[in-house]
Amino acid sequence: MDSQGNFVSQGRHDILVEAIGRPEHCGRVRAARQGVGIKLYFGAAPRHSFSSPKESKAEMDSKLRQELMDEMRKKTERMRVELQ
Repeated sequence: MDSQGNFVSQGRHDILVEAIGRPEHCGRVRAARQGVGIKLYFGAAPRHSFSSPKESKAEMDSKLRQELMDEMRKKTERMRVELQ
């Protein structure tokens, strides 16, 4: 507390630690019952991958390649028209 009675956080000693009266434990969810970790409280983080169930990586690469080729054709055609 400062001289005017306002709480001043210092490092890990914040307002919740002051209210609960116990220090924070890393990897735990504060104010939850003992033994509750982050994964248990919030659930596991979603896993990301480059492939989706609907499309294989090869299909996605092929689609991207086709889109790039189409874009290059359009730009080339625009440049050709501008030069005429």
